[in-house]
Amino acid sequence: IFGRDSDGTPLFIDATYDENRHSQFTQELRLTGSTGALDWATGAFYYDANDSNRGHSSLYPVFIYQQDALDRQETTNWAVFAHGTWHVNAQFSVTGGLRYTDDQKDAIIYRAGYDGVVAINNQFVPVSATETDYTISLDYKWTDTLMTYAKYSTGFKGGGFSPRPSTALQTDPFDPEKLKTFELGVKSELADRSVRLNGAFFLSDYINQQSFAQQLDSSGANWFREINAGKAKIWGLEGELQAEPVDN
Repeated sequence: IFGRDSDGTPLFIDATYDENRHSQFTQELRLTGSTGALDWATGAFYYDANDSNRGHSSLYPVFIYQQDALDRQETTNWAVFAHGTWHVNAQFSVTGGLRYTDDQKDAIIYRAGYDGVVAINNQFVPVSATETDYTISLDYKWTDTLMTYAKYSTGFKGGGFSPRPSTALQTDPFDPEKLKTFELGVKSELADRSVRLNGAFFLSDYINQQSFAQQLDSSGANWFREINAGKAKIWGLEGELQAEPVDN
Protein backbone atom coordinates (compact mmCIF):
# COMPACT_ATOMS: atom_id res chain seq x y z
CA ILE A 1 0.00 0.00 0.00
CA PHE A 2 1.48 3.34 -0.96
CA GLY A 3 0.44 6.91 -1.65
CA ARG A 4 2.10 10.06 -2.84
CA ASP A 5 1.64 13.67 -3.87
CA SER A 6 2.60 13.13 -7.48
CA ASP A 7 2.48 16.66 -8.91
CA GLY A 8 5.92 17.49 -7.49
CA THR A 9 4.90 20.78 -5.87
CA PRO A 10 4.23 21.86 -2.26
CA LEU A 11 0.53 22.19 -3.19
CA PHE A 12 -1.98 19.37 -2.79
CA ILE A 13 -2.84 19.08 -6.49
CA ASP A 14 -2.53 15.44 -7.57
CA ALA A 15 -2.68 12.82 -4.82
CA THR A 16 -2.54 9.10 -5.62
CA TYR A 17 -3.14 5.99 -3.53
CA ASP A 18 -2.52 2.38 -4.57
CA GLU A 19 -3.08 -1.02 -3.02
CA ASN A 20 -1.42 -4.03 -4.65
CA ARG A 21 -2.05 -7.64 -3.67
CA HIS A 22 -0.41 -10.84 -4.89
CA SER A 23 -0.68 -14.48 -3.86
CA GLN A 24 0.74 -17.51 -5.62
CA PHE A 25 1.25 -21.24 -5.40
CA THR A 26 3.80 -23.09 -7.50
CA GLN A 27 5.11 -26.63 -7.54
CA GLU A 28 7.42 -28.68 -9.74
CA LEU A 29 7.79 -32.46 -9.55
CA ARG A 30 10.70 -34.24 -11.21
CA LEU A 31 11.77 -37.84 -11.75
CA THR A 32 15.31 -38.51 -12.96
CA GLY A 33 17.29 -41.61 -13.72
CA SER A 34 19.68 -43.50 -15.98
CA THR A 35 18.85 -46.41 -18.25
CA GLY A 36 21.91 -47.85 -19.90
CA ALA A 37 23.47 -45.12 -22.03
CA LEU A 38 20.48 -42.78 -21.47
CA ASP A 39 20.30 -40.15 -18.72
CA TRP A 40 16.75 -38.86 -18.47
CA ALA A 41 14.49 -36.50 -16.56
CA THR A 42 10.74 -35.93 -16.71
CA GLY A 43 8.28 -33.96 -14.68
CA ALA A 44 5.43 -31.48 -14.37
CA PHE A 45 5.12 -27.82 -13.39
CA TYR A 46 2.16 -25.87 -11.98
CA TYR A 47 1.69 -22.17 -11.15
CA ASP A 48 -1.42 -20.35 -9.92
CA ALA A 49 -1.53 -16.69 -8.94
CA ASN A 50 -4.06 -13.99 -8.08
CA ASP A 51 -3.19 -10.32 -8.47
CA SER A 52 -5.06 -7.08 -7.94
CA ASN A 53 -4.22 -3.39 -8.19
CA ARG A 54 -6.65 -0.83 -6.76
CA GLY A 55 -5.77 2.80 -7.34
CA HIS A 56 -7.27 6.24 -6.68
CA SER A 57 -6.08 9.60 -7.97
CA SER A 58 -7.47 12.94 -6.78
CA LEU A 59 -6.75 15.88 -9.09
CA TYR A 60 -7.42 19.24 -7.39
CA PRO A 61 -9.17 17.50 -4.46
CA VAL A 62 -12.70 18.64 -3.62
CA PHE A 63 -13.04 20.37 -6.99
CA ILE A 64 -12.60 17.35 -9.30
CA TYR A 65 -13.87 13.82 -8.71
CA GLN A 66 -11.24 11.24 -7.99
CA GLN A 67 -10.20 8.72 -10.65
CA ASP A 68 -10.72 5.08 -9.67
CA ALA A 69 -9.03 1.97 -11.07
CA LEU A 70 -9.19 -1.72 -10.22
CA ASP A 71 -7.39 -4.49 -12.10
CA ARG A 72 -7.72 -8.15 -11.13
CA GLN A 73 -6.02 -11.09 -12.80
CA GLU A 74 -5.85 -14.82 -12.25
CA THR A 75 -2.95 -16.65 -13.88
CA THR A 76 -2.72 -20.41 -14.31
CA ASN A 77 0.24 -22.06 -15.98
CA TRP A 78 1.04 -25.76 -16.16
CA ALA A 79 3.50 -27.83 -18.15
CA VAL A 80 4.81 -31.35 -18.60
CA PHE A 81 8.32 -32.05 -19.87
CA ALA A 82 10.86 -34.73 -20.70
CA HIS A 83 14.60 -34.46 -21.28
CA GLY A 84 17.23 -37.04 -22.12
CA THR A 85 20.90 -37.41 -23.07
CA TRP A 86 21.98 -40.47 -25.03
CA HIS A 87 25.71 -41.20 -24.76
CA VAL A 88 26.37 -42.79 -28.15
CA ASN A 89 29.96 -43.48 -27.10
CA ALA A 90 32.60 -41.96 -24.84
CA GLN A 91 32.96 -38.92 -27.11
CA PHE A 92 29.56 -38.29 -28.74
CA SER A 93 26.25 -37.46 -27.00
CA VAL A 94 22.80 -36.45 -28.26
CA THR A 95 20.41 -34.50 -26.03
CA GLY A 96 16.72 -33.89 -26.67
CA GLY A 97 13.92 -32.27 -24.73
CA LEU A 98 10.19 -31.63 -25.11
CA ARG A 99 7.87 -29.37 -23.10
CA TYR A 100 4.13 -28.75 -23.40
CA THR A 101 2.83 -25.56 -21.73
CA ASP A 102 -0.69 -24.28 -21.09
CA ASP A 103 -0.82 -20.59 -20.12
CA GLN A 104 -4.08 -18.87 -19.09
CA LYS A 105 -4.61 -15.31 -17.85
CA ASP A 106 -8.08 -13.95 -16.99
CA ALA A 107 -8.22 -10.24 -16.18
CA ILE A 108 -11.07 -7.92 -15.15
CA ILE A 109 -10.46 -4.20 -15.62
CA TYR A 110 -12.39 -1.23 -14.19
CA ARG A 111 -11.83 2.50 -14.76
CA ALA A 112 -13.78 5.58 -13.73
CA GLY A 113 -12.54 8.97 -14.95
CA TYR A 114 -12.19 12.27 -13.14
CA ASP A 115 -15.67 13.23 -14.37
CA GLY A 116 -17.19 10.19 -12.68
CA VAL A 117 -17.96 8.47 -15.99
CA VAL A 118 -17.11 4.75 -16.05
CA ALA A 119 -14.70 4.30 -18.95
CA ILE A 120 -14.07 0.55 -18.52
CA ASN A 121 -16.88 -1.32 -16.81
CA ASN A 122 -15.28 -4.52 -15.49
CA GLN A 123 -14.05 -5.56 -18.92
CA PHE A 124 -13.18 -9.26 -19.05
CA VAL A 125 -9.88 -9.86 -20.88
CA PRO A 126 -8.97 -13.54 -21.32
CA VAL A 127 -5.57 -14.47 -22.77
CA SER A 128 -4.60 -18.08 -23.38
CA ALA A 129 -1.91 -20.02 -25.21
CA THR A 130 -0.70 -23.58 -25.54
CA GLU A 131 2.74 -24.35 -26.91
CA THR A 132 4.98 -27.33 -27.50
CA ASP A 133 8.67 -26.46 -27.39
CA TYR A 134 11.67 -28.66 -27.97
CA THR A 135 15.46 -28.68 -27.90
CA ILE A 136 18.14 -30.84 -29.46
CA SER A 137 21.91 -30.65 -29.07
CA LEU A 138 24.95 -32.58 -30.20
CA ASP A 139 28.10 -32.74 -28.04
CA TYR A 140 31.46 -34.13 -29.05
CA LYS A 141 34.39 -34.51 -26.64
CA TRP A 142 37.59 -34.40 -28.71
CA THR A 143 39.70 -34.85 -25.57
CA ASP A 144 39.13 -34.75 -21.82
CA THR A 145 39.62 -30.98 -21.97
CA LEU A 146 38.02 -30.00 -25.31
CA MET A 147 34.34 -30.23 -26.21
CA THR A 148 32.31 -28.74 -29.08
CA TYR A 149 28.53 -28.58 -29.33
CA ALA A 150 25.63 -27.47 -31.52
CA LYS A 151 22.20 -26.70 -30.07
CA TYR A 152 18.79 -25.75 -31.46
CA SER A 153 15.76 -24.92 -29.30
CA THR A 154 12.43 -23.11 -29.29
CA GLY A 155 10.55 -21.14 -26.64
CA PHE A 156 7.71 -18.71 -26.10
CA LYS A 157 6.52 -15.90 -23.81
CA GLY A 158 2.80 -15.71 -23.01
CA GLY A 159 0.53 -12.86 -24.07
CA GLY A 160 -1.33 -10.37 -21.90
CA PHE A 161 -2.84 -6.88 -21.89
CA SER A 162 -1.11 -3.52 -21.87
CA PRO A 163 -0.62 -1.77 -18.53
CA ARG A 164 -2.84 1.09 -17.34
CA PRO A 165 -5.57 1.11 -20.03
CA SER A 166 -7.75 4.23 -19.91
CA THR A 167 -10.50 3.22 -22.40
CA ALA A 168 -12.21 -0.05 -23.28
CA LEU A 169 -10.41 0.06 -26.63
CA GLN A 170 -7.10 -0.26 -24.80
CA THR A 171 -7.91 -3.65 -23.26
CA ASP A 172 -7.15 -5.54 -26.48
CA PRO A 173 -4.63 -8.27 -25.60
CA PHE A 174 -1.33 -8.92 -27.33
CA ASP A 175 -0.26 -12.38 -28.56
CA PRO A 176 2.51 -14.68 -27.31
CA GLU A 177 6.07 -14.17 -28.52
CA LYS A 178 7.87 -17.16 -30.05
CA LEU A 179 11.59 -17.85 -30.38
CA LYS A 180 13.81 -20.15 -32.40
CA THR A 181 17.47 -20.13 -31.43
CA PHE A 182 20.67 -21.83 -32.59
CA GLU A 183 24.03 -21.97 -30.82
CA LEU A 184 27.41 -23.35 -31.86
CA GLY A 185 30.22 -23.39 -29.31
CA VAL A 186 33.38 -24.80 -27.81
CA LYS A 187 34.42 -25.37 -24.18
CA SER A 188 38.03 -26.07 -23.27
CA GLU A 189 40.55 -26.23 -20.46
CA LEU A 190 44.19 -25.57 -21.38
CA ALA A 191 47.63 -25.43 -19.78
CA ASP A 192 47.09 -28.32 -17.39
CA ARG A 193 43.55 -27.03 -16.64
CA SER A 194 44.85 -23.67 -15.40
CA VAL A 195 43.09 -21.80 -18.26
CA ARG A 196 39.43 -22.15 -19.19
CA LEU A 197 38.45 -20.82 -22.63
CA ASN A 198 34.86 -20.98 -23.91
CA GLY A 199 33.36 -19.46 -27.03
CA ALA A 200 30.01 -19.49 -28.83
CA PHE A 201 28.10 -18.16 -31.81
CA PHE A 202 24.36 -17.66 -31.36
CA LEU A 203 21.45 -16.76 -33.64
CA SER A 204 17.89 -16.09 -32.43
CA ASP A 205 14.76 -15.51 -34.53
CA TYR A 206 11.72 -13.94 -32.85
CA ILE A 207 8.15 -14.18 -34.17
CA ASN A 208 5.51 -11.73 -32.88
CA GLN A 209 8.15 -10.08 -30.71
CA GLN A 210 6.59 -8.13 -27.84
CA SER A 211 7.59 -4.47 -27.69
CA PHE A 212 6.21 -1.22 -26.26
CA ALA A 213 4.92 1.60 -28.45
CA GLN A 214 3.38 5.04 -27.86
CA GLN A 215 0.20 5.28 -29.94
CA LEU A 216 -3.34 6.66 -30.08
CA ASP A 217 -6.30 4.32 -29.93
CA SER A 218 -9.17 4.63 -32.42
CA SER A 219 -10.88 7.23 -30.19
CA GLY A 220 -7.76 9.44 -30.22
CA ALA A 221 -6.77 8.73 -26.60
CA ASN A 222 -3.10 8.37 -25.77
CA TRP A 223 -2.03 4.73 -25.43
CA PHE A 224 1.28 3.40 -24.15
CA ARG A 225 0.78 -0.18 -25.24
CA GLU A 226 2.59 -3.46 -25.71
CA ILE A 227 2.37 -4.75 -29.27
CA ASN A 228 3.52 -7.69 -31.35
CA ALA A 229 6.09 -5.86 -33.43
CA GLY A 230 6.71 -8.73 -35.86
CA LYS A 231 9.93 -10.54 -36.62
CA ALA A 232 13.34 -9.77 -35.15
CA LYS A 233 16.76 -11.37 -35.32
CA ILE A 234 19.65 -11.29 -32.87
CA TRP A 235 23.07 -12.81 -33.51
CA GLY A 236 26.41 -12.49 -31.83
CA LEU A 237 29.64 -13.97 -30.57
CA GLU A 238 30.52 -14.70 -26.96
CA GLY A 239 33.86 -15.44 -25.37
CA GLU A 240 34.87 -16.34 -21.82
CA LEU A 241 38.40 -16.62 -20.43
CA GLN A 242 39.35 -17.62 -16.90
CA ALA A 243 42.98 -18.18 -15.89
CA GLU A 244 44.77 -19.21 -12.69
CA PRO A 245 48.42 -18.64 -13.68
CA VAL A 246 49.81 -19.33 -10.17
CA ASP A 247 48.61 -21.23 -7.14
CA ASN A 248 46.30 -19.46 -4.70
